[in-house]
Amino acid sequence: MNQRPYYEQRNLWLEADNDTFLKACTQEGYQASGPGGQKRNRKFSAIRITHQETKISVTSSETRSQHNNRKTALKKLKLKIAIEIGGPKIISYNPTNIKIGLSNPKYPLFIAFLFDNLWDNNFSISETAKSINISTSKLIKLISRDIIIWKIVNNYREKLGLKQLSYN
Repeated sequence: MNQRPYYEQRNLWLEADNDTFLKACTQEGYQASGPGGQKRNRKFSAIRITHQETKISVTSSETRSQHNNRKTALKKLKLKIAIEIGGPKIISYNPTNIKIGLSNPKYPLFIAFLFDNLWDNNFSISETAKSINISTSKLIKLISRDIIIWKIVNNYREKLGLKQLSYN
């Protein structure tokens, strides 16, 4: 299962604003390789951010702007922490009225809430839906909003010998 040594801190990291969270990380710029022409290859616009305490690291090189890449990397890092680090149960969501968008700063907390419940129910979608008091189809729709989360859930389900989720 997921790691638990940072059990108490996980939610605090996910709730922190980006400036505060970044203080707990190291960042380095580097030259990205690949398409993008001279401007991409001349500048240190790609960024790698590592959370010091967990040693979880992500990179971003999607744009020519280091500022935009930093913002994207911070979002990726918070999501990775939400998925990989178990924490105290998040009960602050009203599961029948979950309307947290992908760009909402609370989105990583929602993902932590979702994965905590998925882990508790061995990635059974029907059991997880029951435990958070929503329909199975609504849970599948929530997961399908984010292709990265969709792939991660299906990856864990495959490792556990469960059928892949499909969305009609």
